[in-house]
Amino acid sequence: RGGKTKEELVQRLQKAGYPTERVEKWVAEGRISQKGEEWWSDVNPLFRVLCYQHIFDNDSGTTTWDILASSKIPCHVMVADEKYTVCDEDTIQDMVKRMERCKVLRYPNGYHSIHNSKRDEFMKDLRRIISTC
Repeated sequence: RGGKTKEELVQRLQKAGYPTERVEKWVAEGRISQKGEEWWSDVNPLFRVLCYQHIFDNDSGTTTWDILASSKIPCHVMVADEKYTVCDEDTIQDMVKRMERCKVLRYPNGYHSIHNSKRDEFMKDLRRIISTC
């Protein structure tokens, strides 16, 4: 996650499969920045690889949704602003169809890390969710 130069770090993220536009956005947002003499990425290059191996390239998500749908546990999907989210709208709607107790909470102007970019709103919602379980 660290490198001697920004270019080295950017190339490592691109090699891991992250699109150039997204990596450039992370630089602009400060998620890739210089820390002392080293450059640091808040995004772990291996994260994408692991996600694709264990989540995205299989149906484990839909299996989990079906299990949740058969329980009495409410589900809350917290979604960043459409400009910044990694969530696919069709997938969100599929979750809602499969789980009748699924509530979608949206965070306008929130980045992917909602707990950082929209902290007050996120914490308010999280407290409400926990207190009504």
